[in-house]
Order: sequence, then structure tokens, then C-alpha cells
Amino acid sequence: MAKITLRSWQSTDFDAYEKLIAQPEIMQGAGLPDADTQQRRMMFETDLYQPFQAAIVYKSQIIGSIITYARVSETGDFIPNEYDLAYFLDSRFTGHGIMTQALHSFIAALPNPTTLLAETFVDNVASQRVLEKLGFIKTGAYNNIIAYKKPIS
Repeated sequence: MAKITLRSWQSTDFDAYEKLIAQPEIMQGAGLPDADTQQRRMMFETDLYQPFQAAIVYKSQIIGSIITYARVSETGDFIPNEYDLAYFLDSRFTGHGIMTQALHSFIAALPNPTTLLAETFVDNVASQRVLEKLGFIKTGAYNNIIAYKKPIS
């Protein structure tokens, strides 16, 4: 298995971030729009300041990302200790257990108690396998999407 490290995204990492999210596999898998550089910059700035986020680094190169987004109730209030989980990996590094390894380390560093929620497209079997290996439980499906949940205590 590849030796990876996780570190916080830095404001100087935009070029690496943009290179990743410009990959068609990542854009499609994450449901991202075909964004221009300005839109990608706005996405990066949003991701940079999320509660918990990490760049996945292999041999000094950023090859992926893990980000949590604070969940908000219907009334607009933050839901304590509950986060949506998003992640993506350079397509050249998929299929080697890297994302499973990265998410395992990321989740282990989260404060307790925390609940993570994740979604994947029905046809994204690799992402479903990653979530299931990490103990996420299917909670439902809608509009070609499967929802998962993982309480951490």
C-alpha cells in the first residue's frame, strides 16, 4: 500500500486543487459542475475553511482531498457534531486502497462524538466499497444516489 500523509489544505494549494477537480472522473463522481477557474477558486476557498479538511499527499504531491461540511437544519442552525463527508482522489491512484487508508486516518482524528453522512452515485461502486469497509451504513437511496451514515463515539 502507498505511503500517504494527510495535511490541512493551505491557501497556496489552489493549483493542485484545481488540477484535481478538473479531472472528468472527479467532476462527474462528485457531481461537480464544469466550472471555470474563478468558480473553482470559490469552491477551493469554501473547502479551505470547512471544520475538518485534509489534502492527501503521496511523494510530496497532492493526490486527493477529504472535506467535511457542517450540517445545517431546516431552520438554518448548525447541527452539532454532524457533518457531510466529501472526498476525491486523482484517477491515477484509484483502486489501490489509498482512499480507504486516508479516510481511516482522517476519521480516527475527528473529535468524538461525531456523525458523518456521505452520498455516492449508484454507479460509483468503488466509493460504495470504501464507505462500507469503513463501517458506514446505508440509510437510503434517492435520485440515483445512495446515502450512508457513520456514528463515531
